[in-house]
Amino acid sequence: MLRLLALMLPFLAVGAAIDAQTQGWRLLNWTQQPKWLELVLAILVLDFVIWAQHLITHKVPILW
Repeated sequence: MLRLLALMLPFLAVGAAIDAQTQGWRLLNWTQQPKWLELVLAILVLDFVIWAQHLITHKVPILW
């Protein structure tokens, strides 16, 4: 079951991103930024979220 989830999760994430794009849901939609800046900001935010998730899994005993 975990392998199936590991295989399906990326496809579900891409599907959710495509759906959000068609609905016009974007965090950076409120301002007009160059595409390169949006890419840098997206990478930094994603990296921070992954780090925070990793930190939480170490701090909360039931997740460890």
